[in-house]
Amino acid sequence: MYFLRYILVISGLMAASVGEAAVAGNAAVAAERAPQVVTAAFPRTLTDGAGRSVKLAAKPERIVSLSPAITEMVLALGGGDELVGVTRYCTVPERDPPIARIGGLLDPDYEGMVALRPDLVLAPNLASPQLLERLSSLGLTVVVLSPEGLDNLPKDLRLTGQATGREEKGETLARQFEKLEALVGARLQDLPPEGRPTAIMIYGPDLLAPGPAAFAGQLLTEAGARNVVAAGATAWQELSPEALLQLNPQVIFLVRDTTTEAWPPASQPALRGLAAVQHGHVVDLPESLFERPGPLLGEALWTLAHDLHPDRFPESASGDAFKAFGARSSTPAKP
Repeated sequence: MYFLRYILVISGLMAASVGEAAVAGNAAVAAERAPQVVTAAFPRTLTDGAGRSVKLAAKPERIVSLSPAITEMVLALGGGDELVGVTRYCTVPERDPPIARIGGLLDPDYEGMVALRPDLVLAPNLASPQLLERLSSLGLTVVVLSPEGLDNLPKDLRLTGQATGREEKGETLARQFEKLEALVGARLQDLPPEGRPTAIMIYGPDLLAPGPAAFAGQLLTEAGARNVVAAGATAWQELSPEALLQLNPQVIFLVRDTTTEAWPPASQPALRGLAAVQHGHVVDLPESLFERPGPLLGEALWTLAHDLHPDRFPESASGDAFKAFGARSSTPAKP
């Protein structure tokens, strides 16, 4: 939960930014629209998520990540051996010597970063212009990504792949996510509004909830729910018990870690009056899938859809659904 609290502090300073037979066709259209895999040798020049032109002299061998979501992308692409520095909020495998911790996005350890001699620093779009300017002044090569909305995930996977010399893996993961989105959309396309329950996602006893602009809020919508949290000044909102009682969602998703209280929190007995509590529609979600907008968002989307609409998503994992769909679709649909 500490990472989300950290993101809330940063984003609080910013404004919130077909039946199944058609899935193969949708995936084909997405593939046509997707950029071709970059195969040019280094040096190469990229346009990053901030619109900056960045030249990479050689395939990076020492990478620093300034975001837990970006760190997960690098690991998913197979670049763990190149990671030499991450934030205090990142989750990385243990190794000897350990990967260095270089503070956080608001308080980076510049001297520590320089000492690591990175040839690539991957930063999120929440990084301030001052931070980017300081890193550039120190002679560090920085590529900015946009790990927040669902639409940005395929873009970031491709960009991270191109920046790290793992473009084929980045393209593969991006297309897998796009295919999963198409499959979920196909199964929900004929679902009327009244068939989409009102829902909320709660992070911890402080009632931190994602609005429609946050990645978790977008997950709720794509999974076939109506998010009761309206758009506001920030993508993430802290609700009072009174505000939550007024919203009174039909389903509550509780993102839990080992320290999260059972629901409702013992300190807030009034929340027992919520419809979701009274009808037993409080669903625990694994923090590993829902804390950050990384490469696990596809499985997070499937998990929500399965919990909300088990009749339409009987498979508990997306991999099982793809196997069944592949068995029924020997040839791709024509676009």
